Amino acid sequence: EVALVNLAAADLGGDYCDVVRTRNGQVLFVIGDVTGHGVSSALLMAMAKAMVFRFAEEGGELGRFLERLNRMVFRVLHRKKMMTFFACLLDPAEGVLTYSTAGHPYPIVVRANGTLERLRLIHSPLGFRDPCEPFVVQTDRLLPGDLLFLYTDGILEARNADGEYFGKQRLEEILRRTSSVNPAAVRESVVQSVQAFQQMADDDLTLLAVKRSSE
Repeated sequence: EVALVNLAAADLGGDYCDVVRTRNGQVLFVIGDVTGHGVSSALLMAMAKAMVFRFAEEGGELGRFLERLNRMVFRVLHRKKMMTFFACLLDPAEGVLTYSTAGHPYPIVVRANGTLERLRLIHSPLGFRDPCEPFVVQTDRLLPGDLLFLYTDGILEARNADGEYFGKQRLEEILRRTSSVNPAAVRESVVQSVQAFQQMADDDLTLLAVKRSSE
């Protein structure tokens, strides 16, 4: 089960999130965040989307795909814009995750027993330099009842009238409380909590929740 939402803070946002079936039957989940807003951010997001769909159609190694994506961002914008990015291939039958990142907030896996784990990989954002350091690719597995939660920093950095950030702790509390239900309910709980907390929406809010059926 999958649920996602992308709420732009301006007419042209800089967040990107997609779910794409690949030619070999896997599912590609991607999420990214371009610095700033406006036409250039939206254009970069559109170019990244085109490369995502090409990768899903042609296949290949996840690390090489991120290298090509990094080269495109660097050559087009010359460090005027950068983009955090996380990409994950899921084998639906076995629940195996193959993932890599470019400076994106750590995704969270909520296990069926309520334990929270973060998919911790460190890498500079796309467009920081070319050539860049190699992209590390790791694997994990979603067991029945596990929830994978991807998000952009618009959730963590939402601020209230006192200047407090929504932060990791509030997000983790919501995930612990709602992970046993379906992804759509998780999505609604997070969005409603952030919107009730923040004084003004000054950043895009994007999230993707994926749950492996317990049946």
